[in-house]
Amino acid sequence: MQNIELLTWIGYLASVVTAISLLMSAPLKLRWFNLVGSAIFATYGFLIGAYPVGIFNSLIIAIDAYYLVQIYKSTSAFHVLLVNSNERILKLFLSKYSEDISATFPKYLETINNCNIVALQTRDMEVIGIVAGNRKDTNELEIEIDYTSPHNRDYKPGKYLFTKSSILKDLGISKAWTRAFTPAHEKYLLKMGFAPNGSSSYSINVQ
Repeated sequence: MQNIELLTWIGYLASVVTAISLLMSAPLKLRWFNLVGSAIFATYGFLIGAYPVGIFNSLIIAIDAYYLVQIYKSTSAFHVLLVNSNERILKLFLSKYSEDISATFPKYLETINNCNIVALQTRDMEVIGIVAGNRKDTNELEIEIDYTSPHNRDYKPGKYLFTKSSILKDLGISKAWTRAFTPAHEKYLLKMGFAPNGSSSYSINVQ
């Protein structure tokens, strides 16, 4: 009797995790939650002798694993383009995500117009983010805006810009620094590899 109840709860757990995965808009989280839910469902199916359920969910595990590998390898699809603050493609991107951008950078339009370095980040020819700032001294970049569209944040384009792209190095920039504008922004900076310098200031060496 206890075993039957345990199996029932395993089935409920699998259903809940799978349902949660369908609420995820970020591809990485969606795939991970779906993989875990399918793994629990597969275990549940085999334990109760429902082999079609176990086999079907095992296939889903393989599919999710494949796409997770593709996500983690996706930096090969990144490109960074230096643009003018008046570029139409930049204005279209800013207009599309204006509400989300202003939550962290309230005066982003005025700020971008005063930046002397504006970089658009693309993935598979889609504009997914922007980094804008000003050159300080000769080799430092003070970042005023670093924004990635919500459904592309799992791909970490910012990390690609600072550690793999040559665009900043070609400009002679060896260090970038910025301030944490919100707790979420601070968390993002730490994930990107920025080191705290005190007074909400963070910096990273351009590799």
